[in-house]
Amino acid sequence: MRVEDEIIVVDSASRGDDTQRLAANSGARYVRCDVPGASRARNAGWRAAHHEVVAFIDDDVLATPDWAASVAATCARHPDLDFFTGRTDFVPGEEFTSRSVAIKKDEEPQTFVGNARADLMGHGANLFVRRRALDVVGGFDDRLGPGTRFPAAEDLDLFDRLLAAGCVGRYEPAACALHVQWRNRRQLLALDWGYGIGSGARLVKLLGRDRRRAAVAAGAFFWGWGLRYVLEYLVDRRPFLTTTSLVRVLGGLAGVARALVTRPWRTT
Repeated sequence: MRVEDEIIVVDSASRGDDTQRLAANSGARYVRCDVPGASRARNAGWRAAHHEVVAFIDDDVLATPDWAASVAATCARHPDLDFFTGRTDFVPGEEFTSRSVAIKKDEEPQTFVGNARADLMGHGANLFVRRRALDVVGGFDDRLGPGTRFPAAEDLDLFDRLLAAGCVGRYEPAACALHVQWRNRRQLLALDWGYGIGSGARLVKLLGRDRRRAAVAAGAFFWGWGLRYVLEYLVDRRPFLTTTSLVRVLGGLAGVARALVTRPWRTT
């Protein structure tokens, strides 16, 4: 890291002081959120930051030694772009997990603008955004993401709103971080259910703003990331992956129903 960089650790309503002590021992700024929620924590972090570029990395993601330098170099090379996702790869030795989580290791950069598909951009686990763009859209929606009734798709929703606001994004493989694959099979099934719930809610929210984008996103989720894999894994006789894919689709339907009933975005 450069001398002028800062690290902010946001404590999402933990019950002990381990996070605070770790931040202090690491020379990081500590920010406390008394109400849980990953989106609320990320918003607290970027609003507390002092610099124009804010990089987000999750607590189960390991920054590679040149990650911070790659983030800075990418932003310097593309001063007119508004947000970036980095490569998320496996920790060496974890490549053969039951199902990979939040991995994007495409070798070539990609630029995203206008009607680009948010689900192809990368993940909030390795994301850097200019403050000007976060200010325009208000950051993450704290009604979406881990710790809420719709525990996923907060990064896709952010991408949706950034693109709708005219922002331009880029996937940059040089900014690489490693996503620890720590979940067992039971936890993966719960994750896929939650991913479906959040994704279904994101589709309902998107439908109220942009029906064309919502239709494309629904096809990408229910077919591209769902039923297509169910059929493929059935043919290949891979029962666990068949089950996880089906759980994700059913979670998506449940998320749509929950969002339609609770109407969390009725005033937005």
